Amino acid sequence: MNAENYNQMGDSFQIAIYLNVTHIDKVLPFLLHNQIAFTLSGIETPPFPIETPVDSLPNLCNETLYKPLTMSESGLIDFVYRKYIVEGVGKIPPKIEDIAEEVGISSLQFNKLIKKCFGKPFYRVYMEYKMEYAAGLLREGQTASSVSQHVGYTQPTKFNKTFQKFYGITPYRYRKSQA
Repeated sequence: MNAENYNQMGDSFQIAIYLNVTHIDKVLPFLLHNQIAFTLSGIETPPFPIETPVDSLPNLCNETLYKPLTMSESGLIDFVYRKYIVEGVGKIPPKIEDIAEEVGISSLQFNKLIKKCFGKPFYRVYMEYKMEYAAGLLREGQTASSVSQHVGYTQPTKFNKTFQKFYGITPYRYRKSQA
């Protein structure tokens, strides 16, 4: 495995990695675990010997490298969707400003990107997913009270009101209608 094109361009870094198949079991989990955007392409001949030792590569765990790293638009959307919507379904998401700062863009850019991708603001996408997830739990036969806890509501009455706004029916009636 070798690295090339470590270019600092404003706030972003670009690293091209030519990966020997024997190293894929080490690098791919690292990229996925750290949610680093990457693309795969066909076999190419790198402009340098493949036998360069892994130890000679830049330290990819260096925090100064992660801080200014920007993701592609699709990678950024995927990261935000998984972290704050899918995995965060039972939590209140942080402020948009905090999410935008974490991914290295302004709040305005973040809002535009979310709207471009989903056609609606972040919190609308978040709430729609949360309510769809809740509806799925109700279809499985869970009670409204337990579902409200699963999706992050401390007061079931607030969950009931929000669910009713989305579906036009209370969670209890929804569950009964799906039985």
